Amino acid sequence: MLLSIIIPVYNTENYLRHCLASVLKQIDEDAEVICIDDGSSDNSGFICDEFAVKFNCVKVYHQSNGGVSSARNTALSHAHGTYVAWVDSDDYVADNWYETIKPILQQGVELLLFEHYRVEHGNFYRMKYCKGAALIDKKRFIYDLMLDLKLKSYLWDKVFKRSLFDGIQFANSISLMEDYSILHKVCSRANKIYYLDQPLYFYIIRNGSVSHTGNLQKQYQAITISKMRYNWLSKRHFKVSRAGYLKYCMDFLILVLRKGEESVWKSECSFCRAEICKYINTLLFNEEIPIKYRLKYGMACLNILGPIYKAWFKMHKNGGGSI
Repeated sequence: MLLSIIIPVYNTENYLRHCLASVLKQIDEDAEVICIDDGSSDNSGFICDEFAVKFNCVKVYHQSNGGVSSARNTALSHAHGTYVAWVDSDDYVADNWYETIKPILQQGVELLLFEHYRVEHGNFYRMKYCKGAALIDKKRFIYDLMLDLKLKSYLWDKVFKRSLFDGIQFANSISLMEDYSILHKVCSRANKIYYLDQPLYFYIIRNGSVSHTGNLQKQYQAITISKMRYNWLSKRHFKVSRAGYLKYCMDFLILVLRKGEESVWKSECSFCRAEICKYINTLLFNEEIPIKYRLKYGMACLNILGPIYKAWFKMHKNGGGSI
């Protein structure tokens, strides 16, 4: 079998049928769909079973709620394809997704990356990595993955050779950034990486979803995960930038200010600011970092980030612009 399409499912009954239909209307006998119902309390599990009755290629596994990492590990253990693709159950794929990626996979690439649409409030934003389709140098790919700007650690905009995951599991202790925590290890094994300059996936931003809800504990955990990634890659002699890790320090500082909880997270904020100040020169003079980020790093280092953001949040509440 060529491709296993993995769909972790948890309480997405309002979107699941659209997701499954978008995949099933285009695949052939060379593909299977693996749905892991991770203890859904709504009708998601029944919807999966409904599609399994109609389509022989759909395999459904029900389990007690263990989190998305557990669901992903279960799916990998049941995958029969040479390649694995990931689809979130509240997103959907383009009508030409399968017919576009199949011939590329048949050429033996180990990792395929494609463009996607970020859909927010009815607006579609095309997200690109490079200017045109091409084979990507692994060292450049890993550098950009760590930088975490134009190349993100999503699973669903990539197709992987199944063997890249051998011996690697998603950490069950992580409920956010579970993909980020291992993707560098998976991608570092790939030698033939291909970028396809076509948007084939629709990533839907929904208010209240786990990945878009500001949680300070999880945001601080993201700093630890990102630093572990940096250390892991550095020890293996990949040329990577600390900017990716320090961006999470900055995101944490801004979220603390947004929530007005500086006194609660005082020591963590001091740590983040100290880390940024320690490497400020490499941040300010790295032209690959957008100027807006460099300005934020500079404000954090000068300890004026707080007053400026407090003023902006106040203005924003009164109908002001963005920073």
